[in-house]
Amino acid sequence: MAKILIVNPKAGNGKGLEVANKIKDIYPNEKVVIYPTKCKGDATIYVKNNVTDKDTVYSIGGDGTLHEIVNGLVGKNAKLCVVPSGSGNDFYKSNDNTVEKIIDVGYANDEYFINSFSIGIDADIGINAEKFKKKYIPRNMIYNLSIIYTILNYKSKELEIDLASFRKTMITVMNGQYYGGGFRISPDAKIDDGFLDLTVVDELNTLKLVKLLTEVIKQTHTTDKYVNISKIKNIRISSPSILTACIDGELVRSNDFEIGIREKCLTLYNDPNIDVRQLIKK
Repeated sequence: MAKILIVNPKAGNGKGLEVANKIKDIYPNEKVVIYPTKCKGDATIYVKNNVTDKDTVYSIGGDGTLHEIVNGLVGKNAKLCVVPSGSGNDFYKSNDNTVEKIIDVGYANDEYFINSFSIGIDADIGINAEKFKKKYIPRNMIYNLSIIYTILNYKSKELEIDLASFRKTMITVMNGQYYGGGFRISPDAKIDDGFLDLTVVDELNTLKLVKLLTEVIKQTHTTDKYVNISKIKNIRISSPSILTACIDGELVRSNDFEIGIREKCLTLYNDPNIDVRQLIKK
């Protein structure tokens, strides 16, 4: 029985390792393992090979680190404790801090997502943000610049949704409520209700896209006539061309996504001995 602290050493400008050591100090008489991730996908492999059903895994990083841990953890009985130390931390915003709760997890093809799946303008924003990271642009400006650039250049996607053809601006399938660094796209989503929350946005021109963005910021988009919201168990999204999906903030490419839910398959644990706000305070 161990506390396994999986840390993205780059998260929070290196704050993750500092947070991990503080947690280790809280438990001087228990087995605590700190594992700094080394490369993309490393956390998934480590969890699959080293975590037992009696362990508690602490995700110390952002949504990307959490995503990798979940993909190694589903199917095990180990507990998951999320310590938000990255830049977005969207899943944590849907966490009500119940000490222990059994939650749902979504899947897209052979990949699990604990928080979000999206296709369309929001995924393109992520693509363009990655491109801007390679240029000499201040990091705090990259995401906003990507939003502006993508809106001005966006073309709706030709999609098949459960075999019916449409042109859509955006589709999100959510387990949590927030994505994209704090946008509350699915305010009614619950991580343990046995459903995923689907939001489909019709084809929009540039002016309506700007209006939609302001509505999402104000959380008034749910009543927009161009926005369709429902709760689902599964859905299939495909296209004649390759699609880029954003899954828990990670970009994945395919022309066919089978999306569904695994109900009550992961134990979320909020360690009562940890004051998260105090730990991550700058």
